[in-house]
Amino acid sequence: MQEFVDAWNRKCDELPHSGNNLGDSIIEFVMRFVAYTACANALKEEENRKIKEHNANQKDSNKKLNPIRDNHANTDLVSSRLVNAISDETFSMLLHNANELSNVLTQHNLSVKNARKIRNILNQPNQKKGFIDTLLKVIYSIRCNLFHGEKQSLPIQADVLHLTAQCLAEITPLVLDQIRREENMILDDFINELLNQNLEQE
Repeated sequence: MQEFVDAWNRKCDELPHSGNNLGDSIIEFVMRFVAYTACANALKEEENRKIKEHNANQKDSNKKLNPIRDNHANTDLVSSRLVNAISDETFSMLLHNANELSNVLTQHNLSVKNARKIRNILNQPNQKKGFIDTLLKVIYSIRCNLFHGEKQSLPIQADVLHLTAQCLAEITPLVLDQIRREENMILDDFINELLNQNLEQE
């Protein structure tokens, strides 16, 4: 996984980053998104592997845990695991990029719904999980608009894609670190931590 992510990130780092080149920004965003998605899916697979192992040892069905299935659950998984892993410096950088992204979307009347979501969560800077969760969902929405939405070339789109790509560049290494951490955890420790996190977020 590390080699895969490094390969995609190296390609991004080799881009000229002229600042308003839509083609380069699309490539940057897609590469960052591919690397992030690979890590998020690998984290889900690792947790589901441990949950499956835990369930196999449980005779009481009430003690069995539900596996992670859909994309929204995956987003929730990533945001839950990064709450304690993200440094203040990285979190501040994400807040800054999210604020810039909200301003760009608002000023140019692009995806007002996403801009409003970001603005609302920026007003609650202490809610790390909510912020990360919202940011990831907005990024996914931008990805869907890029792949499936109406195709038009606007210079400002380069800024939107570059800002979201920068957010992914900060988040992806944290997800990769979490995968490594969970791979090295014994099952009982993982399950206890998972249950405690679920209680904290209820």
